[in-house]
Amino acid sequence: MQIHRKLIPVLFLTCLSIAQDNQNTVIDTYHFDTADVKRIEVKIDYSMGELAITDNGKLNFIDGTIEYFPEWISPDIRYYTIGSKGKLKVEVDAIDHSFTFHGKDIWKGLRDNNGLSYVSFRLPRDIPTDMEIEFGLGESEIDISNLSISEFFLECGLGETRLIMNSANSERCKKVIISAGLGEFTGIELGNLRGKIYEFNMGLGASTIDLTGDVIEDMKGTIAVGLGSLVLILPKKANIRLEIERSFLSSVNVRDLVQKDEVWLSPSWDKNLPTVEFEISVGLGAVNIYLDD
Repeated sequence: MQIHRKLIPVLFLTCLSIAQDNQNTVIDTYHFDTADVKRIEVKIDYSMGELAITDNGKLNFIDGTIEYFPEWISPDIRYYTIGSKGKLKVEVDAIDHSFTFHGKDIWKGLRDNNGLSYVSFRLPRDIPTDMEIEFGLGESEIDISNLSISEFFLECGLGETRLIMNSANSERCKKVIISAGLGEFTGIELGNLRGKIYEFNMGLGASTIDLTGDVIEDMKGTIAVGLGSLVLILPKKANIRLEIERSFLSSVNVRDLVQKDEVWLSPSWDKNLPTVEFEISVGLGAVNIYLDD
């Protein structure tokens, strides 16, 4: 199988002088034509900074911008095709440094010490896309509302992450796997992903998982909560079945559903509505569950 590799077209480089420590900010831009591919795989591995993902309108292009300090950050961006599949790989690693920060806000310390980088990519709407994102320290807004998502994987560490899906996916997503560490995670209208299988692993931070959407279909999955807190919002027009396992040290508050032993069910069951089934395990954390108004 022939592999066609496309050179990265860096359209311009802009250096902005930072007088505080004589570092230079570099801005790299990227533009890739996806008109000849039928599927895209996107893999982003980003250790530290700010991340923004959105759609590129109806254009068959991938456009990106990375702003960074070369003293702190080392980016590696590649796009190539294998047959009818396009592959975008974004690796942005932090160069080892010793930090001494006053106060508890590590992310603020990185900003104050000019350890900040910014990564933004806009993706074509109509091409089925498998997306995998590993995000470390920082802030991210991943708006996939108008994208065609076939598989979605997200792992985020310390910081704030917002995942937005405000419109219905054009295809059913095979699986959605999301892991959150110490930071704050907010998932908005994730029912619009039309996922068959969902898997959430929530760690020590505060998380909100909103499974509502414009189009709700049968879904099932698992949710694990460690020491953190979780707000789970479920679609009202669906048959709900939750099996919850918890310890005596955890706090679980469920509204709008009927409890039968360790199972919570919709008060009435309508065979014409989709079914939402989840197994939920809670360690030492706190979980609040309710139906969307």
